Amino acid sequence: MLIIYILLPESPAWCASRDKEAKAKKSMRLIYRGVVEYDVDAQYQILVQTIAHEKQVAQEHKQERWYSIFRGVNGVSDHIYTGEMES
Repeated sequence: MLIIYILLPESPAWCASRDKEAKAKKSMRLIYRGVVEYDVDAQYQILVQTIAHEKQVAQEHKQERWYSIFRGVNGVSDHIYTGEMES
C-alpha cells in the first residue's frame, strides 16, 4: 500500500478541490503526457467549474437522504418490474 501511495500522483480533482492549483496542473501534465495539444489551463478551469457545480448541487440537495433514490416522483415509490415481459 505504501508503494502505491508513493508512486501514484494525487488526483487533479482532489488537488483542485483544496485550492492546490500548481499540484493539480502538475498531476494533469503527468497523467496526460504525450497527448498532442493538451491544454492544461483550459482543462483545469473546467475541473474547477465542475467542482463548484457539484458543491452547489450538494448544497441544494442537502436535505436529501440516501434512500431518496427509491422514492420516485413526489415521494411516491415507483414499482420496478425486473421479470421478463409477457407477450
